Amino acid sequence: MEESTDTRPNTDANMPGPGATLRRTRKEQGLTQEQVATDLHLPRRVVDALERDDFAALPETTTYLKGYLRSYAKLLGLDAAPLLQSVERLVGPALEWVPTQPATAIEPGFRGVHWISGGVVAMVVVLLAVWWTGDSVEEDADMSTVAEAPRSESPAVSPDDEVAVAELPAQSATAEVLATPDAVTPEPVTVTNLTPEPAAAPPAPQRNDGQNATGEDRLQLSFSEASWVEVYDANRQQLLYGLFKGGEQRTVQGTAPFRVMLGYAPGVEVRINGEYYDHLTRVRGNNTVRFNIARPSDDL
Repeated sequence: MEESTDTRPNTDANMPGPGATLRRTRKEQGLTQEQVATDLHLPRRVVDALERDDFAALPETTTYLKGYLRSYAKLLGLDAAPLLQSVERLVGPALEWVPTQPATAIEPGFRGVHWISGGVVAMVVVLLAVWWTGDSVEEDADMSTVAEAPRSESPAVSPDDEVAVAELPAQSATAEVLATPDAVTPEPVTVTNLTPEPAAAPPAPQRNDGQNATGEDRLQLSFSEASWVEVYDANRQQLLYGLFKGGEQRTVQGTAPFRVMLGYAPGVEVRINGEYYDHLTRVRGNNTVRFNIARPSDDL
């Protein structure tokens, strides 16, 4: 019996990534990688990895990768949309919070590719779960240093509060569910509603410069190098969100303690109410950090 071999090309695998387009356009404009890295306030290794489509060499998630590609495309005068689409074909959509997907039939000719993709997604989900579990322990330790707020002024959690949580963006809402303290456990139905439908595409990250934030505590971030930033206050209000370049400075107001995530911790200086805060002791191996920061008078 003759065995038939499926010789159909794997279109996604043969599809070129954005690196070739970026490299060719840069050379046509007479720019070097060092010049691009300086203009974008990024390490040269990041520019080189983008041009080689070597996304595994970057510690950042797909959200950060898309931010780098948008900045690079803007510098070269290119349309970023086709570049982002080619990235999604190669590595898939943003992996920070991956909703459960229904099982689908797989053609024999594509099993190898789908098995590899499925393994990568599963590993990322497991690593993120372990990461957030570790953050919950650190956050509990940080919260214990904050002076106890008057409970009589804070209403008990009501169904309206749960609805407010459900209206947050899909990524932030899922993060809050994983790190919610035991005292505020949402009902199972609420958790189900927080999960986006499989067919919905992840929303594009919109930068929040913190211009409209108000409160009695001030958090100041000074950027010596480019870094992704997320900042929430004690009321879970989003104060900062996006990619900020070296040389920028942002001051937001809100109610401490603040919850902070830095994509490149060594490139950011943190101050609260004018006092320096040393966050570098918490930096992970990939230069990211998550921490809670209370007002100095509340620290033990």
